[in-house]
Amino acid sequence: MPPQKSNPTGTASEAVGAAIRDRKDLEIGRLGILHPSVLEKFEIGYPCSALEFSLEPFKGKVPPMWTNDDI
Repeated sequence: MPPQKSNPTGTASEAVGAAIRDRKDLEIGRLGILHPSVLEKFEIGYPCSALEFSLEPFKGKVPPMWTNDDI
């Protein structure tokens, strides 16, 4: 019988799912539209949205191979 291969993607998705279930109403980022003055300053001629999020809440739940602690 051949050795079983590990599935790091499945493990990571399970860890992220656990992190999401552990806390309720945890703010992990922000989503919004850019102010017209910002659009003008950067010469953007159309409405635009921005998204910012942090991966820190998930860091403790993800296997060590997915972190940057070695750097």
